[in-house]
Amino acid sequence: MLVIFSVKVVLVVLLLVQSQKKGTHSHIIQKNIIASTGIAQIFPKNQEKTLFYKDFLEKNRAFFPKNTAFVPRITQWAWGNAGKSQKPIQIIGISQADEKNFDGIFSKIDFLEGKNAFLGEKFKEKNAKINDTLWINTQEKTDFYIIKGFFAFPNPVLNENAIIIPLHHAQKLYNLENQCSFLSVTTQEKAEFSNNFIQNTKKNLQNSAKLLTWQESMPDIAQMLWLDKVGFLVLMTILCLVLALGLVGSVIILAQERKKEFLQLYELGVSKDFLVKWILSEWFLLLFFGIFGGILILLPVLYYFSNNPIILQGDIAQSLREIGFSAEIHFAFDVQIFFFPLCILVFLGVLLGMILRKLVV
Repeated sequence: MLVIFSVKVVLVVLLLVQSQKKGTHSHIIQKNIIASTGIAQIFPKNQEKTLFYKDFLEKNRAFFPKNTAFVPRITQWAWGNAGKSQKPIQIIGISQADEKNFDGIFSKIDFLEGKNAFLGEKFKEKNAKINDTLWINTQEKTDFYIIKGFFAFPNPVLNENAIIIPLHHAQKLYNLENQCSFLSVTTQEKAEFSNNFIQNTKKNLQNSAKLLTWQESMPDIAQMLWLDKVGFLVLMTILCLVLALGLVGSVIILAQERKKEFLQLYELGVSKDFLVKWILSEWFLLLFFGIFGGILILLPVLYYFSNNPIILQGDIAQSLREIGFSAEIHFAFDVQIFFFPLCILVFLGVLLGMILRKLVV
């Protein structure tokens, strides 16, 4: 029973940590990154120039899968005046129709008609209000817009200085007719954007534009996630060592307690090979019940938390929101999370079975 209980406890811990890491990383990538920038972005070859995206798509659309969505966006700086705030602001020009196809963070923004704008939510602290007038000054011209709402960006910096306006108005502000700063690229079939596909596409586009994955355009976040995975592997290694030491002790105790039993069986004519097979079968049966019991315990727990993430409160939640992350702990309910812990337990089971065999013989 001690062996079964030990295997259950360790399996539950391994699967919970694995599920939490995978769920949190998937949430960050999907909700904070891909929903904002797409799987990849297409920039003009020369970063100082903009991209004539309609011409680009006519020439290069065939290099991408059929269901790929391309979303033109303009990002430029200007001087803005809203409420009590007079400071440099970042203009984000978006196409409402394209954003709905993109199904990203801007997909639910509705400009209605006229010259409307959405401001980062921090502008509320500067006394900016809905239906107030927003003045924008660029080197090319000065124009005004009506504040129609406030938007919560995943990035806290954008919440303080970003303004969202329709793409065609942003093009007029900067005299960029039929141009954009970059194209966000996404698709429902993420597997189609494999490393080989991206590398081949980069070669095909090398004379006309530059394709960057989100890992290349956001190296700091990519490195942070990689370091978190490394930390997880270190934690798993420590847990496995603790498990191995505990199970080795259990195996030794098991063998010592049954030593008299083994001797009596030898005297009755039971062969060593038969005895070894019997003991190993018994050991792996215990291991199986431990693994099976742990999975049965954990399945409903993982299913519940995969649909109901844990909401953090207090200072931790505030700190996470300040750096642009949601104050939630997400869990993944995925077959893949069972692979790594089960492989570890099976490997340890085989290893300890060999030790048990030596002790019996």
